[in-house]
Amino acid sequence: MPYYRHDKGTEPIDGKAYETIAAARVGIDPKSEIVTFLPSEEESADWRSREYDRFMSGTYLEVPWRPVDRYDQIHYTHLSLSHPGLIAYTASEEHGVQDRQTRMAPGRYLQRFYAEHASNDQIAEWIAACKAEHLQLQIARTPDDVVTVYTAKDGPTSCMDHRLRVEIHPSIVYGDSDLGVAYLGDLESETITARCVVWPDRQLYDRAYGDKATLIQLLRAHGYTKGAFEGARIRLITDSRGRIVVPYVDGFNSGSLSDRWITLDGRSGVSLCETCGYALNDDDQDDEDDNRVPCGRCEGLFNPDDEGDDELCQSCLDRRSTCDRCDRDTWGDMSNVGSESWCPTCIERHTRTCQYPIVQQRTDEDDRGAGSIHPCGTSWIDQNEFSYEECQDRNRLGVVDGCRSCAACKRRCTSCSHLFDVESLVCPSCELAVRCTQTIAFDWAPEPNDVHTLDPRPARIEATR
Repeated sequence: MPYYRHDKGTEPIDGKAYETIAAARVGIDPKSEIVTFLPSEEESADWRSREYDRFMSGTYLEVPWRPVDRYDQIHYTHLSLSHPGLIAYTASEEHGVQDRQTRMAPGRYLQRFYAEHASNDQIAEWIAACKAEHLQLQIARTPDDVVTVYTAKDGPTSCMDHRLRVEIHPSIVYGDSDLGVAYLGDLESETITARCVVWPDRQLYDRAYGDKATLIQLLRAHGYTKGAFEGARIRLITDSRGRIVVPYVDGFNSGSLSDRWITLDGRSGVSLCETCGYALNDDDQDDEDDNRVPCGRCEGLFNPDDEGDDELCQSCLDRRSTCDRCDRDTWGDMSNVGSESWCPTCIERHTRTCQYPIVQQRTDEDDRGAGSIHPCGTSWIDQNEFSYEECQDRNRLGVVDGCRSCAACKRRCTSCSHLFDVESLVCPSCELAVRCTQTIAFDWAPEPNDVHTLDPRPARIEATR
């Protein structure tokens, strides 16, 4: 590979070419010479052709966004082959010739290169699509599986989660019916990150809870579209007192009855109640109570004169909280962050996940391999984990994306931004020492190992595809 040692202020082609960077550094005059990587036209064409062929053969899976020419000319960005949920790209011409790809979280890549080309909502949708690419569509159809999805303690919060105290959980009626519940997570461990009622035969979905962006992208990838469940049948079940058990169904507040089914058709017959999990038959309603109005949240009927609020019933008022972070009303579980109470949306928005690479050691005695490299995956919220002074230090050191443990073992080069172990006295990428706060604003003074490349932008996580 061509490394050129040449005088500063001159083109690399005017200098002497070397096969390795080590050879180019021998005897260099740091005051007047620098080293630059410059591939030949043949080398440049070869690696680009190689990357293009990997897309054509299906080895590479395309990212969900339309590439911006400025970066796609060298990046050849694709979904990571070894780490689902991450993307991989070619960071520079030198990396292209060396067949080196850089893995990175899609959000960080998009913020770095696409912030000026797409909105935050569009970027969030692309990130969710990257996560959905490696997931399988799971749909609970049996009564037991459906109830597990709703009642999992490690699951999305809603009015029908595990906190609902009733004899029979209303979601049981979805089992063995026209509808099912799509979900992300694991039923056995009762870890559910998202759920959504679906009509599999018609490939329709409605409101999603939890990590809804990822689940909706997964449903769309399987041909589902958002639509109403008009005409869908759910099972007719009664409790020990003969009361009809029904869930809250988005978009419907009534349905018609038959011997075995409740048909969601909006007709008179049974009203669906969000608050108590039971049905209210029209015949049982008090015709004399003409002052009742639908609750602005659950749509259940209530009398404003009796409950003291014009928009919300007393049940919804009792379950309402205000988030100290966004100052919005919420009906989900609140979490303590420092001295404040945050809503689930703010918790999700401000949670960081460590992407620093760690080695997973193998435990099989017959396997002598060193282990596999994967992102750390530890999650935290800065306000809970670090003091204000620690946050300032982490920002100064460029390790805000690492958890406490990983960040303590890493430092970021103040010359090329490469991330490396603290045991190293110099950056292994540019071979310069990390500078302190007193000298970080000064220009670099050339040293014998001062090497420059065409594209000094480093890889934050460097590994094979």
